[in-house]
Parts: sequence; C-alpha cells; structure tokens
Amino acid sequence: MNKEKTSNEQNDENALKEQMLQEIEKLGTSLHTILTKETRMSTWENKLSTNQQLLLYLIWKREIKTVKELATELGVSPSAVSQMVAKLEKMKLVKRSIDLQDRRNICVELELEGQKVLEEADQVRALLLAKIELQDLIELKKGFEKFYHILVENYSKTEEKYNEKDSSNHL
Repeated sequence: MNKEKTSNEQNDENALKEQMLQEIEKLGTSLHTILTKETRMSTWENKLSTNQQLLLYLIWKREIKTVKELATELGVSPSAVSQMVAKLEKMKLVKRSIDLQDRRNICVELELEGQKVLEEADQVRALLLAKIELQDLIELKKGFEKFYHILVENYSKTEEKYNEKDSSNHL
C-alpha cells in the first residue's frame, strides 16, 4: 500500500535532512581546513592563501590559461585574479604573458616551482586516497554529483529569474 507521508513524518524527515546538512557542512569545512594545511609544501606553508592554491590548481589540473577564464571560474573580477597572479608571480610560481592571438587576454602558466608545489600536494592527496576503499569513494562521488545537480538546477532557475527581472527593468 502506497501511503502518503503525514505532516509529522514530513517534518521529522525535514529536521533530519537539516541536521545531516549541518553535519556535512561541518565535516566539509574540517576536511577543507585539514587538506589545505596538509597539502602545502613546507617552504610555502602560511604563504599561500586558499584562493591562491585554488588558482594554481585551476591552472594545473583544469588547464585554465587566461585571467578572464580564471575570474569566471572563481566568480571574482579579472582585477582580483590579476592581483592574486601578481603575488604568485613574485613568488615565482606562475608567469604571465600576453595572448598573441588576442592581445586583450593575459595568459597565466605555471613556473617550475609552481609545478613542484602542486606535485607535492598531489602526492599527499594520493597517500590519503589510498586509505579509502574504492566503494566508499564511489558512494561519495554519487552523493556529490546529486548535490551538484540540485545546485545547478536551482542556481539556473534563480539566475533565469534574475535575468528576467533585470531585463524587464530595462524596458
């Protein structure tokens, strides 16, 4: 018999979901903090911000090559990315150049020292992943994919509503 949930059952389920979400957020924050600390190269410890590490990662693993693309990916202004890149350039982790095909674009690539930083972080990550069972990783990935799709679906709807409002204000 297919029975609809009562109001109390729905409230209990919603409360449990909220509790689970809070626990996941707490774990996510703790994981991020620990991984950020553990994957820093000892010579760069406390010198690289989380955003700088993310920027290096995007250049290396995602092969994002321009300031404009990095700004889009990070959700910040190209000016903010240029400031981060300038600091990383002073540390000799990246170098900038003008895109010869479109001189308006600034290209960013890793220097040898930047590659070393990321390779060491990758080794630490590999050691940690070796301790997790494959099935656990598969389940974790499934959960993240579901959450990602929910976020994308809801973000797209919010963005569409915003764009509709914004365009109607200009009529």
